Amino acid sequence: MEKELKILFVEDMPADHELTVFELKNAGLIFSAIRVETEFEFKNAIENFKPDIIISDYTMPEFDGMKALEIAKIICPDTPFILLTGSVNETTAVSCMKAGATDYILKGHSERLPFAIKEAIENYQLRKENEEAYIAMQTSEEKYKIIAEKTTDVIWLMDLNGKSLFVSPSIKNFTGYSVEEYLNQNFDARFTHESANIAKLTMFKELERYAERKEVLKNYHLKLELEYNCKNGNTKWGELIITPWFDKNNELTGMHGVTRDITERKISDELIKKLSVAVEQSPAIIIITDLNANIEYVNKKVT
Repeated sequence: MEKELKILFVEDMPADHELTVFELKNAGLIFSAIRVETEFEFKNAIENFKPDIIISDYTMPEFDGMKALEIAKIICPDTPFILLTGSVNETTAVSCMKAGATDYILKGHSERLPFAIKEAIENYQLRKENEEAYIAMQTSEEKYKIIAEKTTDVIWLMDLNGKSLFVSPSIKNFTGYSVEEYLNQNFDARFTHESANIAKLTMFKELERYAERKEVLKNYHLKLELEYNCKNGNTKWGELIITPWFDKNNELTGMHGVTRDITERKISDELIKKLSVAVEQSPAIIIITDLNANIEYVNKKVT
């Protein structure tokens, strides 16, 4: 624990408080502390002092530890709370833990208190980090879900064996297959035979090629044009932008990417090729000029 802790003590005996503070400083803890005795002081300290941890005597004449714990669970439920007691039996211990105490310590064993404080703070910080990570993940997943559901392009995630782990709902508009149907297809079934071979030879071989060069892979993008099989028996062309996917341990796990429907473009390209061949092979003389009558093209018949 690097930063200075703020410890709130609930203790009616100044001498006991001073002894505890001395022992904690002796143990190397860096902290500032205040002591309160009443419920009013306790609530005020929580609001203004904002303690990192609360340490309370279990038994006091006017304001006991269990009452303090009850209030703390309402005002600052995540703040670690340790109870100090002169004696403890199984019933007391169970009551403390059920009420939400982080720990309880016998006053005669105060040497354990520094370790209990460190452990409580570390657990709190870990829990907080996990919660923040979870919230960030949920937010990220929600954003990703919204994007995936709204986009007409197909967003997908695949492992190194070609197994699809995720595909956006737009796959149905593209291939006719539902998300579930598509995820259950094997890799080869998704493409025409020729495209499946191109995909395997290109996508997976390229990843293997750079597998040991992670810095290269992190900035690596592969573009492919593949022909997909559709549910109605037709085929469609997709342009794939593929990026390597690494897990949290920086290990290559698979690939993710976006597929855009380029079927109309491919049809247009093919038509242009056919027209080009027809023009070249035409027995008629064909000359193309610009608006100023400058010749831009002549077919072979001219020569």
